[in-house]
Amino acid sequence: MDRFHRPEEKTASCSREKGSILIVVLLIISLLVVTVFESMRSMQVESASSKLFQTSFQGRSLARSGVALARYLLAQDALDPDAAFDHYGETWAAFLDQDEVSLPEMQTGEMNGTLRDEAGKFPINELVDDSGEYQPAYRKILSRLLAQEPFGLDPMEVDQVLQPLKDWMDPDDLPSGEFGAERDFYAERGASPICPNGPLQALSELRLLKGVGSSLYAGKEGKPGLRDLCTVHSQGTININTAPREILAAMVQEGLGPDTARDFADDAVRFRSEEQHYDFLGETDWYRNRMAGYNDVQLPAHVAAVQSDVFSVRLKARTGSKITSLFCVLRREREDKKIRVRAVYKDVL
Repeated sequence: MDRFHRPEEKTASCSREKGSILIVVLLIISLLVVTVFESMRSMQVESASSKLFQTSFQGRSLARSGVALARYLLAQDALDPDAAFDHYGETWAAFLDQDEVSLPEMQTGEMNGTLRDEAGKFPINELVDDSGEYQPAYRKILSRLLAQEPFGLDPMEVDQVLQPLKDWMDPDDLPSGEFGAERDFYAERGASPICPNGPLQALSELRLLKGVGSSLYAGKEGKPGLRDLCTVHSQGTININTAPREILAAMVQEGLGPDTARDFADDAVRFRSEEQHYDFLGETDWYRNRMAGYNDVQLPAHVAAVQSDVFSVRLKARTGSKITSLFCVLRREREDKKIRVRAVYKDVL
């Protein structure tokens, strides 16, 4: 009788086997559910990454299209025989709002930006010559720029900026006066780069200089700073047709007070912005001969100009939630009656 199982024992055994199978099935289902959810999560991550790449690519493409438009407008302007001078009343200055080129309606995003003349700013690398000596005309302009609004520095504070700036660019390692700063000064503070003794390669180097604080560099309370009024890309002259009022006031010769210089700059900006005066802007002394009341104003003849060949483009392209910002400096070159506009600096964010 021991060889035979009783019915209730068989029933219990079957129940245990079924229970084990059910547990195995549940485990398999759980594993499948986890696998499916992991796969879905991976697909979502890949989809989001793909979408981000797509929008980033579209943003960069839009920004490149904006640079191409700027290059075209600048080239066309140079080919116009009646446009031998540059001012903000020209087609290139309107940039994205101009009507010379019909822009297609964008389906993938939106773009805004500006095209500005770099030659209207103070060419900061002209402060010293190749031997490391101050160039008098440029020193006077920068000194007056720092002394007038929006900076309002006193003479000692001006020297506290000019002397370290000269040391940063001149070829020797001798401090320029009591406020100067050469390699030793920066080395003690662990700064890098340490006083390159050469021209500024980027305007942002000013932030590293002794005597240049953040408000002086970036401005404050909505007022411009040195980064807005200076450039490292200009070829030495200042286009008085595009220079901001702060630069125009700083270019006025010594002997005329700051109030006269400021009034002159305000009136000059107003004069050159009126369409009926555009034809006069090809004259390098239009501010004396065409404006009333300023016959005694004389801007430095070898610095003042009315033509430009270096321009900057600032673009912001939006595709979905992605924003691509681009800053590009364009140089216009003339050779054998051919015009070439090339990028000499580009920064994409």
